[in-house]
Amino acid sequence: MLDRLSRGALLGAVLLIAVVVGLVLFTALGVGGGPADHPERRAAVPGRTVPHPAALPGRAGRSESIGSRENGDGGDPDAPVLNEAIPFREADFRGPIARYRRYAAAEVDRLIPEAATLRRAVASGDRERSRTAWRAAFERYQRLGAVYGAFGEVDGAIDGLAGGLPHGTRDRHFTGLHRLELGLWGHEPVRSLIPVATRLTADVRRLRRVVPRTEITALDFATRAHEIVEDAQRDFLSGRHVPWSHEGVLATAGGLDATQAVLTALHPLLKGQQSEVTSQAGLDRLRGTLRSIRAAHHGVDPTTDALRPSERNALNASTSWALERLQTLPGSLETTDPPPIPKLPSR
Repeated sequence: MLDRLSRGALLGAVLLIAVVVGLVLFTALGVGGGPADHPERRAAVPGRTVPHPAALPGRAGRSESIGSRENGDGGDPDAPVLNEAIPFREADFRGPIARYRRYAAAEVDRLIPEAATLRRAVASGDRERSRTAWRAAFERYQRLGAVYGAFGEVDGAIDGLAGGLPHGTRDRHFTGLHRLELGLWGHEPVRSLIPVATRLTADVRRLRRVVPRTEITALDFATRAHEIVEDAQRDFLSGRHVPWSHEGVLATAGGLDATQAVLTALHPLLKGQQSEVTSQAGLDRLRGTLRSIRAAHHGVDPTTDALRPSERNALNASTSWALERLQTLPGSLETTDPPPIPKLPSR
């Protein structure tokens, strides 16, 4: 009996010693402690070592995706340094917005002669020639995606729909590209549209004066890339905003160009962030799908009615895939800290 008790006591002592040693090693290796227990913990970055974000002043409670971003270092502008805090300042967006304004101004400079070409085509009375000119002007306008909502009255004059007007499509305030769309794909004599085409050329010239003064906030710019593709899916691929021409694929291609311009302008803020990589992957896939569809239709964007079922499925899937990836952008461009996580009441 005593022999069995001695062996049991010895086994218990060995187990106790093993537990104590394990706890010591566990703590020494830093596995059991959090950032608060180890403020000296450091995050490894190729070529240099910087303090772990949680150990930096003012960083408590921020996730790494929001709490750090890359900056240039030394002679290498792409060397990652994870020691500058987000949120971004409103002033950080001035450069990207200015770059986009220059892009938009250049697109309007191209739209001006295209609108003049459209007017001449309408004046000639040639319906097919006028439709071709309309497509060029319409796609060009979609490339202004990040600022179209900021143009005010001139946007409605150029790209407004008849919905909400007292007399619908017969209302005298229904003008611009969609009024021409109705006439060119309807049964109106082409030359009867000369006044509409003439006003369009004047409104486009007026737009050129508006673009440099257009107000774009940091929040608008951060969310617009996602919204442009979302609008393309909801309004153009569905046919809602191109009810007569059915040029939803063409409009989506123009919106893709606008989205790419936004993402390119935001690169100085996003470089090195996963949201930029995934967003670009989404745009590349959508661009590849559009390119394949165009090639299958002799180098021309087909109408939505002319899409084969497999092409429609591929385009819908690529658009949804791009949207899923673009939705990460706003969170990477925060201008305010996320609210602190409330503490659970102590018992």
